[in-house]
Amino acid sequence: MVWDKIRSSSFEFDEEMIESLFGYNLQSTTKNDEAKSKTPSPSKHVLDPKRLQNITILSKAINATAEQVCEALMRGDGLCLQQLEALAKMVPTKEEEAKLFGYKGDINELGSAEKFVRVVLSMPFAFQRVEAMLYRETFEDEVVHLRNSFSMLEEACKELRSSRLFLKLLEAVLKTGNRMNVGTIRGGAKAFKLDALLKLYDVKGTDGKTNLLHFVVQEIIRSEGIRVSDSIMGKINQKNKTKTVEEREEDYRRMGLDLVSGLSTELYNVKKTATN
Repeated sequence: MVWDKIRSSSFEFDEEMIESLFGYNLQSTTKNDEAKSKTPSPSKHVLDPKRLQNITILSKAINATAEQVCEALMRGDGLCLQQLEALAKMVPTKEEEAKLFGYKGDINELGSAEKFVRVVLSMPFAFQRVEAMLYRETFEDEVVHLRNSFSMLEEACKELRSSRLFLKLLEAVLKTGNRMNVGTIRGGAKAFKLDALLKLYDVKGTDGKTNLLHFVVQEIIRSEGIRVSDSIMGKINQKNKTKTVEEREEDYRRMGLDLVSGLSTELYNVKKTATN
């Protein structure tokens, strides 16, 4: 830091010039500053400093006194959405509530934020009233949001049920799992729970790099490549007859990858639903 290197006498401004240019009165300002410094500031705090800071910010956003808030809560009207959301974030824990009510000193000695919460808490079911008013205020928007969400979910389900590639994925995972569990009680399964798809990534191969998800996708790509190659359009391409095994495998991979990479577009609503 550099502040300890600054000397108080190293710079002095022209007081007459600053007063004539900006109407700055050093003497009156000094008196005001002295008056302000004599004003006692609340020093009693019972809440955690970080929590107290958050409540202070929220109380300023409410822009209303605790008495005005209590009156509005009593009527069940008079607070806007932003005020209700700020109040909902101020809900004290049982421990904080006990600290505020357990304070034996003068309530006016508490900080403004703590005093605000303490006064609001004096009303029965104050924050339950806040939740009810907030629910009422956001009800219509929530209904619209839920309707849109259910509509999107319904479309996503239709996409999954009609997607040939998704069914291929389920088949590949089922057969791979049965092959890995052959000879055990889990072998020969006819189905599996969908949350098993989320666990494919966690099953690592012996190389430490490839996981079960990689393997399944690569096998689907190869299978789809062979299917496309055996189709009428694939058979028209007579060049395959002169290609080596490695070249044909590369063709299978390329054609299969082109097809499988379109799954994200095919399952548009599924992807959209998953991110909401």
